[in-house]
Amino acid sequence: MSWHWLVTAHPGLNLPPDFPYPDPATFRWSDLDAHWSVLLGIALLTGLFFWGIGPARRRYRLSDTPAEGWRIGLFSAAMVVLFFSLQGPLHHLSDYYLFSAHMVQHLLLMQVVPPMVMLAIPGWLIDALFDRVPPLAAFTRVVVRPLYAFLITSAILVFWHIPEWYELTMRDHEVHIFEHITFISAAVIYWWPVINLAPRHVTSAPPIFQMIYLFLTTLPMVIVGAFITMSSKVIYPFYAFAPRVFDLDPLTDQIIGGLIMWVPGAMMPWVAITTIFFRWFQSGRDLAGSARPSQA
Repeated sequence: MSWHWLVTAHPGLNLPPDFPYPDPATFRWSDLDAHWSVLLGIALLTGLFFWGIGPARRRYRLSDTPAEGWRIGLFSAAMVVLFFSLQGPLHHLSDYYLFSAHMVQHLLLMQVVPPMVMLAIPGWLIDALFDRVPPLAAFTRVVVRPLYAFLITSAILVFWHIPEWYELTMRDHEVHIFEHITFISAAVIYWWPVINLAPRHVTSAPPIFQMIYLFLTTLPMVIVGAFITMSSKVIYPFYAFAPRVFDLDPLTDQIIGGLIMWVPGAMMPWVAITTIFFRWFQSGRDLAGSARPSQA
């Protein structure tokens, strides 16, 4: 691809440095704007969650047991993280000034918010949805198979970090929204083999395969992060021409962003691997203990 191809394919895209960057002197840590798309998305997610665990559960008799308080608290915390990921100072820094801030935002959207929401949703809620929409259950069973989940999430991660496409997301707000939607959707697919939302419809992989899957899925993020970190030039022109809101040159900013993808980006899967291992180990001990003859 070339920049000329990109501009021809998307006439509204301007080459650097024509983008109307805000004056960095106007940046404030206290700034908190409100984008209708973010507010609408959070309101929709929140409404569906509380409708599902409340009125829908009672009306359709989905479960005799109300959702636990920790689930409600975890979901609410996830919505707070999602809000501040896409609004306020982090939004301004990532959208106009710093590649490293953008990597923090992506980390929150893929590695923090989705597993929090998925852990908060009771399994009976998605099982009930799949009971009523069998094609959705069939489709989900396919895409969340570990191999397909790995291929889908890896392809989306790599695609949006190709310089031409990354540049397009920075210069077209609608494309940027679409990118975030694909990231969050890919994250749900990514975490499903580990956090099974529909245990009656989707077979959970054994713990050993979950750990192998999580290890392998760290590799694309590590490779992309290492490539960005070790680059001797600024890969993304948007940030090369961005005004300096801090005393941080574009290449150093890029190195920090690559390291954020490289190290913390692989940390959450390793936290999950460790958790799965110890649960697996403990369940083995419990099973051995229950099989041992009791002492008279």
